[in-house]
Amino acid sequence: LLNESKKVESINASLALEKFEPEERIDLPESSWGRGGKHEVWLNDETYQLWEKIYEIEEFTEELISNMKDQKVPLWKEKVLNQMGREKLLLESSDWPFLITTGQAKEYGYNRFYEHYNNFKDLSNYLKEDKLSLEGYKTLKKLEDKDSLFLFLNYRIFERR
Repeated sequence: LLNESKKVESINASLALEKFEPEERIDLPESSWGRGGKHEVWLNDETYQLWEKIYEIEEFTEELISNMKDQKVPLWKEKVLNQMGREKLLLESSDWPFLITTGQAKEYGYNRFYEHYNNFKDLSNYLKEDKLSLEGYKTLKKLEDKDSLFLFLNYRIFERR
């Protein structure tokens, strides 16, 4: 087997570049697996409004988290912020604009995008109010259960760099 060979060493790409400096360099052109190798499947007249919302959420999130950088955050806020992060990642999925553009499931794509956008906005209202009511807790729990991927997500990854 290769991993037992004395002649072959298994290393990652970063280490290989350190050990064996490239002799040539090539510039790769921008490309995509989208139609014609371009990005129009994701960014076009039908999806432009999604990107405006994505940038809005991105800016809001970075500013919010950066302003909380050195604060001690109560557990309820941490849970809200983490779920906001999940909603952000879900609304940024390339599936939604793809489904809209290709027409395979246009309404579904819009619905899913705006579901996550509205969830994010609703959660952000709890932070503005600086409290989580019983109804708010139930909503948060429902969202955590429904969209339970990225369980170990820490909202601080969205801090402005």
